[in-house]
Amino acid sequence: MPTPGSKGCSPDDVLSDAELKALCQRAIVRSFAKNTVVVSEGDRTDSLYIVVSGRVKIYVSDDQGKEMILNQAGAGEYFGEMVLDAGPRSASVMTLEPTRFLVVPKEDFAAFLAKSPEFALHLIRKLIRRVRGLTHDIKSLALMDVYGRVARMLLELAVEREG
Repeated sequence: MPTPGSKGCSPDDVLSDAELKALCQRAIVRSFAKNTVVVSEGDRTDSLYIVVSGRVKIYVSDDQGKEMILNQAGAGEYFGEMVLDAGPRSASVMTLEPTRFLVVPKEDFAAFLAKSPEFALHLIRKLIRRVRGLTHDIKSLALMDVYGRVARMLLELAVEREG
């Protein structure tokens, strides 16, 4: 299975072959062309999506079309795990290239979690990482001035090259 290559993604975000095989039994295969919006922010949440091939961007946008990319996902990664609370979609997802998915209905995903404590722990850890990151971002927004926020972002984005 391919390894993750997107920003903010760790090897723990990729499903194992056994997990993928178990979820595959409950899934519907769907394919989308490049630049297709797969889910829209605010839509009813009804499925978990597993990327089989291709890449997607996960983003939020405003009424004027300004958008902020939250993450990208590639083969073996998934999105839509918040399907468990039945709330509306919190972000939109668009394909960056032709992409194929396994789409797992909410009820089947919940049943899979109940039978797979290892994956349930994996999902909890993923959500904890996300909450920690969001807490860090909120702290920065609330407690740092604009210059401090820019300096922090530059340090986080910096890549060391040739010393």
